[in-house]
Amino acid sequence: MVCGGSSIAKVNPQTGVVEKAVDGLNNVRCVAADKESNIYAGLGEPENQVKVFDKAGKLVRSIGKPGGRNLLGLWEKNGVRFVTGLKVDPKGKLWVMECDAYPRRISVWDAQSGNFEKELFGPTNYGAGGGAICPTDPDTVIGQGCEWKIAPGTGRAECIAVISRVDWKNARFGTGKDGRVYAAVGGGWPKHKAVNIFERISAGNWKLRTIVSTEEADQNIVPRHIRATAKSRFRKEGSKSVGALGSDSDWIAHESGERGA
Repeated sequence: MVCGGSSIAKVNPQTGVVEKAVDGLNNVRCVAADKESNIYAGLGEPENQVKVFDKAGKLVRSIGKPGGRNLLGLWEKNGVRFVTGLKVDPKGKLWVMECDAYPRRISVWDAQSGNFEKELFGPTNYGAGGGAICPTDPDTVIGQGCEWKIAPGTGRAECIAVISRVDWKNARFGTGKDGRVYAAVGGGWPKHKAVNIFERISAGNWKLRTIVSTEEADQNIVPRHIRATAKSRFRKEGSKSVGALGSDSDWIAHESGERGA
C-alpha cells in the first residue's frame, strides 16, 4: 500500500496495477495493514488520529483523541501528534511512531478496540544536558521540554506536562526567597543562545516569566522597547539563579507576559 495527500492505494506487486483503497482523507502521513486486511491511516492536521478502515474502504474506528494531544500543558497520553509510522504486531497491538522531540514518543494501542495501552519515551539529547532535578521534590525532574515524575519503587518516569518547545539543551532549577521554584532553560553553551526562565506554579503547571539573552542575540529576538536588565528583573522575582546567567552587562532580559498570582 502507498499513501499521499488525501488517499491510500493498493499496488499489486506482480502486475503493478494500482487500485484506490481509501479516498477523501486529510493529510495522510503513513499507512499500515493487519492480517484481516484492515487499513490503518495515520493522519496529520487537523485530525491527528489513526483512522481504521475495513478492506472495502469503510471507516470502522478512530484511534486517539480528535485533534491530537496538546503541544503544551498537561500531558494527554490518549492522543497522538506528528504520526510518522504505524505497525500492527502479531498480537494485535498498534504501534504509533511520532516525529516529535518534545517528547520523543512511541504509543501502543489495542488495534481492535482503539484503547490506549502504553507509551515509550526517549532517548534524550546527547548527555541529557537539558535534565534537572526539582529541589523541592527530588522525584520530579525536567528534560526534553517536559516535566516528569519518577516512581520511587520502579524508577520509571511518567510524563506530567510539556513545558516548552524551545531548544532545550541546558537546564537548572532555582528557588526564590518566597519559596517559588524556577527553571532556567538554555539552547546550548554558545553565548548567543537565549535562556528561558519558567516558574513552576504547581505539578504540570508552568509559566514563562522571562527570556534572557546576550545583546547580540537580543537584536533579533527581543523588541527594543521591552528590554530590561537581568539584574533588575531577578531582584524583583527574588531568584537565586541569576548568577548562573552571566554578568549584568552581558545579559538582557525581557518580559513574557503579566506575572500571575
